[in-house]
Amino acid sequence: MQINRPCLQIFIIFQLIAGSLLGQSENQERLINYLQNDFKIKEQIWGIETNPSNGLVYFATNTGLLEFDGLSFTKQDFAPPGAIRSICIGNNNIFTGGFESFGFWQKGEDCISKYYSLSDSVEVNKNDEIWRIFNFNDEIFFQSFTSIYKYNYKRVEKIATPGFMLFMFKVNNRLLVQVYDEGLYHFKNDEFIFIEGSERFRNIKIHSIIPFDTNNILICTENSGMYKYNYKYFSYWKSAVSDFLEFNSCNAALKLNDSSFVFGTILDGIIFANQKGKIQFHYNFGNGLNNNTVLSLNNSPTGGVWIGLDEGVNYINQNSSKIYFNSATGSLGSIYSLLKTGNTLYLGSNHGLFKSEIISNGRSISFSELSMLPNSQGQVWTLGKFNDDIICGHNEGTFTVLESGVKKISSVTGGWVFRPFGNMLFRAPIQV
Repeated sequence: MQINRPCLQIFIIFQLIAGSLLGQSENQERLINYLQNDFKIKEQIWGIETNPSNGLVYFATNTGLLEFDGLSFTKQDFAPPGAIRSICIGNNNIFTGGFESFGFWQKGEDCISKYYSLSDSVEVNKNDEIWRIFNFNDEIFFQSFTSIYKYNYKRVEKIATPGFMLFMFKVNNRLLVQVYDEGLYHFKNDEFIFIEGSERFRNIKIHSIIPFDTNNILICTENSGMYKYNYKYFSYWKSAVSDFLEFNSCNAALKLNDSSFVFGTILDGIIFANQKGKIQFHYNFGNGLNNNTVLSLNNSPTGGVWIGLDEGVNYINQNSSKIYFNSATGSLGSIYSLLKTGNTLYLGSNHGLFKSEIISNGRSISFSELSMLPNSQGQVWTLGKFNDDIICGHNEGTFTVLESGVKKISSVTGGWVFRPFGNMLFRAPIQV
């Protein structure tokens, strides 16, 4: 007789486990983490903005502007050719910038967005590309590597700069600019004021500056770790976050409303971290991201985080009490049985026996990377405990589970159901 036992989807299993663990503490915050990766977008996502007036989400991509209404994506027509590198929302207009061009989008009575060029009204430097746009003090600032263009809703003005710039940043109601081979400047009243002590960054690329706490901002460098600045002194932030980002190339950063942070990297996806510099969660291609290279991050008004990637976009809902795990590589296979003992989770699949450590920081949980136990390859049918032993029913027989792997205790194939009787354990085989 052929028996087909239904497979359990891993996201259902993890949902049940996460619910029971999180339910152990009424006061435990439910920060984590529904990773939604079914958006069929393949473009590079250079910037993401949500319009607060209507909730529409806009994406600056290498093929143009995309609009998302919560259900579907619409590409906006009538744009200048080429990639859109930057995006910002001001006065219900969508400002975008690209190669030798910048302007804004406005919806008409027919609800169709129309593009209006601003760069046509000013002399734009040859090969200029607008990488950052900020809405600041009711004015819009467009920044390229060579120029800053200011738009006051009446006219566009080109502002002289002290040198070749890298990026502009908006933090705590200030505009800061990194000038190559010099350091950081405070851009105030159309003037550049050098920040004393910032010459340490003359040959270090800064990719993001975000609020840290009430007294400090956080400077995120590409490959030289993180620095705190209290508007007087710079200090290196010695932490696990700094070490991780120094190795994996920080490319984007975001402060969340709960005083934790998200950092996007070039090499290894994103991490969530707290103010002590401890990494709380890590997402990359191996556990759900579409791509390991993060180009942009954006806070959703509903509490989630948009992640713009080198190929596609993901969304993480931090308000969900569920944890979804996706084996992107397919190495896990289909799950047939699961057992939790202490802080270790065992998963039996048609590929073998895997385990993962459950990591709790007192406010939420996550899982370490899955690893297959040595000599467990093949179909696992069931897992259970007998006295202090973990028993694995397998196509190749019955095994006890050890720290170092598995040990065969019966060669009768197809271990299926186990029933204790006194100090004995009975097993019913499966016919395969």
